[in-house]
Amino acid sequence: WKRSCYLNGTTNSIPIKQIDLVYNHNRAKAFVSQLEAWCAQQPGVAPPNVAWSHPEQTAVLKHFDQYCVAQQKGTPNVKTLFSWHGCSSSAVDNILVNGLRIFPSTDIGYFGVGVYTTLEAEYAAFYASNPTVGGLRPILLCGQVLSDLYYPVTQQHDYPPHQYGYSKFCKLDQLTNRPLQLTHNNRQAFAGASLKTNGAEGNLVVITNQSMPNYQAIDDPTDPIAHASELVAEYPLTVLPLAVIWV
Repeated sequence: WKRSCYLNGTTNSIPIKQIDLVYNHNRAKAFVSQLEAWCAQQPGVAPPNVAWSHPEQTAVLKHFDQYCVAQQKGTPNVKTLFSWHGCSSSAVDNILVNGLRIFPSTDIGYFGVGVYTTLEAEYAAFYASNPTVGGLRPILLCGQVLSDLYYPVTQQHDYPPHQYGYSKFCKLDQLTNRPLQLTHNNRQAFAGASLKTNGAEGNLVVITNQSMPNYQAIDDPTDPIAHASELVAEYPLTVLPLAVIWV
């Protein structure tokens, strides 16, 4: 956890009020099983219709690689890192028992269907909501598995003109050309697009908050306007909560 904070520059920017280490045997067992299953697979091959080696894509992949804290011996296609997830305080108990899940949601889903995490604790804290009586908001520190089939989202390759400034993974309302907002009466599907159509097991993206529309991908992770990193995991079992950080 200290290494994660150091790498992400979070030690001095978030007032941590309480840390609860967590362990769920069944969730941990499922996480390890998923990790072992991926390690047993042959290295992934990018779909023939997708180029994964353009300079912009390589830059995004290298950005995430520097945060990997372990690599399974003999399986360079599988890596692990620490990630963060901000949530409502009322959801914490359910997450710790059942894990992070993909539910029908009013979330726009800018980068597709999946479990959303981030490398930056500050950014996760932005999504921490519904403070407790004592004013505490939760962010979850997670262990996460990545494979070489995580796709790097970039402006250059994933923002077609007909998406009006949003990525191809974001579903738009055909009448307004704005992200589809689901209501409580119309929640049959998550608003994002499936990652499987792109041959990916997840998405990796570096975003900026200085774009119109806001919080969209940029191609250079070292650009001063880079704001945060997002990971979108298709398989919830690849994200394991390790601690609840109350801020």
